[in-house]
Amino acid sequence: MAYDRFVAICNPLLYMTIMKKTFCRQLVGFAYLGGYLNASIHTSYTFRLPFCRSNKIDHFYCDVPPLLKLSCTDTYANELVLLSSVALVSGISVVTIMTSYGYIIHIVLGIKSTEGRCKIFYTCSSHLTVVIMFYGTILFMYMRPSVQYFSEQDKVVAVFYTVVIPALNPLIYSWRNKDLQTAVKKIMRRRCIC
Repeated sequence: MAYDRFVAICNPLLYMTIMKKTFCRQLVGFAYLGGYLNASIHTSYTFRLPFCRSNKIDHFYCDVPPLLKLSCTDTYANELVLLSSVALVSGISVVTIMTSYGYIIHIVLGIKSTEGRCKIFYTCSSHLTVVIMFYGTILFMYMRPSVQYFSEQDKVVAVFYTVVIPALNPLIYSWRNKDLQTAVKKIMRRRCIC
C-alpha cells in the first residue's frame, strides 16, 4: 500500500502504467513467498526441539514463543532465529514504507496549496495509523529477550495484532466515507440518549 500511495502521489500520470495487474500480482506473490519462507524456517527449527512438558500451550493460538516455553532444552538458537527473522522482515517492511512516505512528504512539501497538502496527508494517515499500530505491537511482542515474556500480557498483545487491528482495518480505511461517518454519529447519538 505504501508503494501504491507513493506512485499515486508522486507519479499520478503514470499510475496506471506502473501499477498494472501483473505488477500487483507480483507484489502479492512476493509477500506470500516471504511469509511461506519465514514460516518454514520457524517450523523446521521448532521440529528440532524435544518437548517433555505438557502439550497444552498457554496462549490463544500456536505461536513460536509459547511453543519455546514448552521445550525442555535450550532454545537459544530458536530465539535467535525468531529475533533475526522479525528484525529482517519488519526491518525491510518498515524501511520500505518509511522510504516511500519520505518521498511522499518531499513531494507534498513542494505543493503550494494548503488544501492539497492536507488532502494528501489525510489520504496517507489511515495507512500510517494501521502500520504504526501493527508494527508497534509486533515489535513489542517479538523484539525482547525470552526472559521478559509475560504470558497474560503476551496474550492480550497477540489478540490485538491478530484480531483487533485486522478488524479495525475496514473502519480505518473507510473512515473518509461520509456515509460511514454519518452512521457512526447516529450510533453514538443513540448510545448517548440511552
